[in-house]
Amino acid sequence: MQITYFFSTLINRSKRKVSLALSKRLIPKRPQPIDWKKIRVRLIKISVVFVLVLVSVYLIYPLIISFKSFKIERDSSDQRVLRDITNGSKTSFLLIGIDQRAKTNIFIDSLILVSFDNNTKQVGIFAINPDINVYVTKYQKEFNLRSLFSYSEAEKQEIPFLIEIVENLLAFRIDRYVKFDIESMLKFTNVLTPVTINFDKNLSDPDMSKFTNGKTSWAKGTQMVFPNEFLALMAAGTNGEDIRLNNQAQLVREILDNIISFSSLLKVNQMIANSDVYFKTDLSKTEILNVLNFLRTTSIDRYKIAYTKDISLVKIPTNFGIYPQFEPVLESIDQDISTILLNNDVLKEQAGVEVLNGSGIGGLANSRARWITNSGGRVVHFGNSIEESNETLIYVIDKEKYPATLNELNKVFNNKAKLVREEYKYKHFGDIVVVVGKEYE
Repeated sequence: MQITYFFSTLINRSKRKVSLALSKRLIPKRPQPIDWKKIRVRLIKISVVFVLVLVSVYLIYPLIISFKSFKIERDSSDQRVLRDITNGSKTSFLLIGIDQRAKTNIFIDSLILVSFDNNTKQVGIFAINPDINVYVTKYQKEFNLRSLFSYSEAEKQEIPFLIEIVENLLAFRIDRYVKFDIESMLKFTNVLTPVTINFDKNLSDPDMSKFTNGKTSWAKGTQMVFPNEFLALMAAGTNGEDIRLNNQAQLVREILDNIISFSSLLKVNQMIANSDVYFKTDLSKTEILNVLNFLRTTSIDRYKIAYTKDISLVKIPTNFGIYPQFEPVLESIDQDISTILLNNDVLKEQAGVEVLNGSGIGGLANSRARWITNSGGRVVHFGNSIEESNETLIYVIDKEKYPATLNELNKVFNNKAKLVREEYKYKHFGDIVVVVGKEYE
C-alpha cells in the first residue's frame, strides 16, 4: 500500500513538471529591450582596435623600418667636433638656404636661426638678411654673408666658416645646422602640408611664377600657402626686406608647428626615406627625434619671431655686385634678438658678470660682453685685464649660486674656459669675473 502511494505520488509530480514545462513553452516570451549602451561600447572597442591595427600597419611599422634605414649626411666641408646638446636648456639651429648656380658660384639666399628652450617650451625664430657685412675680430676683416663661400678663408670648410661668422654677428652660439638648396627645397615641400600666413600687405612678384606654376601674388590678410608655393614666398622681396624676412620667419614657424600633424605623419616615411636628398645636417637620429618630440609638446603661442630690421642696418654705397650691402647696427640687432633668445634661468640668477680682455686683441672684451648679454647675462663692466692670459679664466667663489650663468658662459667660450673657484685678486665689480685669454673660442 505504501509502495503504491509512493509511486503514484512520483508519477503525479512528474506529470505536473511536464505540464508546467509545456505551458511555459506555449506562453509567448516578452521581448527584451535592446541595450544600446552595450552596443555602443562594443562598437567603440571594435573601432579602436581597427584604428590601432591600421595605424600599426600603415604608419608605425613602416616608420620603424624607414627610420632604421634613415641616412643623414653632413656637408663635406664640416669637420667640426660637435658640442653635446642633450643636457643644455637651450639648443640652436641654423637653417641655410643655398643658391648654387654653378659649382664655384654659390650664394647664400636665406639664413634663419631657430632656438628651442627646453625649460620654457619656447621656440625663437630669427631671420637674417644675407646682405650684411660682418667684422670678425679673429680675422681682423669684414665678410659679406651672401658671398661667404667665395672667401679664401672658407675654402674646404664652408659650413664651419659660415657658422663662425653668423655667431659673430649675433653674438650667440649655434649648435647645429640644416643646409638645403633650391632643388632639394622643392622636393622637400612635396611632403609638407599647407600653412596659413598673415600678409601685412598685398604681395606680388612676377619672378615667383618660376616656382609656383604661374601664381605671382597673395592678397593682404591671412591666406593659405601651399607647399609648392613655399620657395616663392621665401624669395618674394618686392615689398622690402622687412616684409620678406617676416614672411620667412612666419613660414618656418608654421612648418615647424605642422610638421608632426596627422596629415604630415602620413608622409613621414617618404620624408625619412629621402632625407639625404632633401638636406645636409649635423643632427643625429636621436637629436632629430628629440626635436620632433619637443615640437609635439609645444603650442603655436610659444613661438616668437624676429628678424634683422631695416632700421638695424646702414646701407653701404657700392657698385660691386648685384646685391646691396649693409653694415649692422649691433646694439639694435641685439635688442631684436634678445626678445626671443634670452635664457630666463640666467636672467633670474642676476649674476653680475665682469669681462676683462687678457688676450691683447683689441675689442675682444666688448665682443664677448655682447655674447653674454644676448644669453641673458648681466654684464656690469668690461675692459682690459691687468695681466695677459693664454687661456680664458672664469673666477667665481660661489659656483652653486650661479649654475645657469656658468653653464651659459661655458657655452659662450665653447667649453674651453677654465673655472677658478676663488675671488679675482685685483679690484673688480662682478660676482663672476671672466678674463678672456688668447685662446678665447
